[in-house]
Amino acid sequence: CATSAVLDCNDDTCGLQSQVTGNGLIAGESYLIRIGTFPGGTGGTGQFSIAGPDVGGTNYCVGGLNSDNQEGAMSISGSTSVAANDLVLVASNLVDNSFAGLFVMGDTTDMNVFGNGFLCIALNNSFIRLNPIINGGGDVIQRAIDNTAPPANVITPGSTWYFQYWYRESLAVGTNLTDGICVCFAP
Repeated sequence: CATSAVLDCNDDTCGLQSQVTGNGLIAGESYLIRIGTFPGGTGGTGQFSIAGPDVGGTNYCVGGLNSDNQEGAMSISGSTSVAANDLVLVASNLVDNSFAGLFVMGDTTDMNVFGNGFLCIALNNSFIRLNPIINGGGDVIQRAIDNTAPPANVITPGSTWYFQYWYRESLAVGTNLTDGICVCFAP
């Protein structure tokens, strides 16, 4: 651990277990990890694991105030790993009895008045509707993303995509949208 390129080095954090942290690592980059014993040690078997950051996403833009006097909000669960393919989009603070809705995605942000809210994704060639339309509703709507099948198969490691939920409050009130969420995908 004596070179200047070392990000972290540790010996015996907890008993005979070691733990290191690599802050500022970049998804898709290669890093050399060296595991060894103390000088003269015989070595042996052990376990090695790598954990990434908590799934998050970054909210941007604003949700329109709906007829339940709430701004719709986006969040995610699962992971941002393309290989894991377990990302779930979550729209909340919706109208309790929304008529129907649709998740949308794109690779460019925007903020234009649209219905009773703001469209936070640019209407360009990368604007994608994540069909099918979700009929009925409630305060929270979820949709798993299958990035191995169209249209979401454009998601690749290192890519950034923006997601939003577009919903119809009722036939009388019209449409509204949540805020947007930015997701940077990892391998």
